Amino acid sequence: MLLYAEGRRRTTMILDSYTLIINSAVISFVMMIAMMMVWSVSREHRSALLWAAALGLNCGGLIVYTLSPLLPPWGPPFGNFFFAIAGYLLWAGLRDFRKASFLRSPVILLPVYYILGILYFLFIQTDLTARIFIASTFQISAGMLYAREALLIRRRGLAGAVASIAAAISIGHALYYAFRLISALGFAPVPTLLGPHTWQTYTFLESGIYVLATGVALMAMTVDNLYLQLRLTALSDRTTGLLSRNAVLERLTEEMAAAHSAHRPLHLMMIDLDHLDRVNETYGHKAGDAMLAAFGSLMRNEFRLEKNSGRYGGDEFALVLPGMTAAEATNLAHQIRRATEALILPLENGRVSLTVSIGLTGLQHQDQQFDTLIARADTALYRAKQTGRNRVVVL
Repeated sequence: MLLYAEGRRRTTMILDSYTLIINSAVISFVMMIAMMMVWSVSREHRSALLWAAALGLNCGGLIVYTLSPLLPPWGPPFGNFFFAIAGYLLWAGLRDFRKASFLRSPVILLPVYYILGILYFLFIQTDLTARIFIASTFQISAGMLYAREALLIRRRGLAGAVASIAAAISIGHALYYAFRLISALGFAPVPTLLGPHTWQTYTFLESGIYVLATGVALMAMTVDNLYLQLRLTALSDRTTGLLSRNAVLERLTEEMAAAHSAHRPLHLMMIDLDHLDRVNETYGHKAGDAMLAAFGSLMRNEFRLEKNSGRYGGDEFALVLPGMTAAEATNLAHQIRRATEALILPLENGRVSLTVSIGLTGLQHQDQQFDTLIARADTALYRAKQTGRNRVVVL
């Protein structure tokens, strides 16, 4: 339905608020079903379930607005209660997506502020402008919190560019409510909640667009995360939890191109677990796998090098070190050697210690293919093994 507001100089077309609210409710419901389908496919993504609940509550709040002709005058504002909880659950889903806690966060006070503010200016001091102020400041705060979480998801590599798009959508949502707040307090006060009014029309129209855009962005983030997890599984070594041979060679190729382009240092470390074959012969291959797993855990948990290190083959590992100077790379090599030497692995039929031999080399101007860099690092590793093992040799 279209309404026309007559002015002295021009005619402004205003969409009927009820039509826009119904459209937004339908969009919320459809996106809720879609998000539930995403969760049913990937149950480990609890965030999708939280987002589905948020979309369902948003739909419920809009239905309350839709039924306003059948409700008493104070009935429609109760839809804000649904919006308050929906806003919190949307933020909670973003937190859960990056495995961060949301139950004990002070952000829980934001929907409390929203609900109590609406109640006060509905029953104690009736003031529609004040309610718009409460709702707008809630949406502004929520939008910025959503954007922050989405950017953290992108920064931590849990999703790609779609996380930045989700952040941009949330920032746009917050900016709209900032303008809406300024208009309601200044040049365009709202006389009635659901009557024909330009800014109310824009608000309900923005609601539908925002729900649709956010729902699509969140589903795309989930799919992107699933793809990244599958790719990581395909490019990782199951025994050590580090990169596979192909993945580490891919990383080395990328970093070599970047180092040559930016004229920055790059070092390659080849690491060999000393006498792993003897452990296999004496204690069995299960003990050998335990040593490999222990070294992988050391690289992941103590040195945080899981994205740069990989199992090159058998008992040999490769570690790509972009941006490190020769002194920094050498110091790291000695730290890894000492930390490995301190490992004592309990086995069913005894205890075994672990040492490593390390060969280290830096990228040179003539190294255009990774073969030459690997060959030089292998030569340094061979010398470390030939001169007694449990040592670092730099070429």
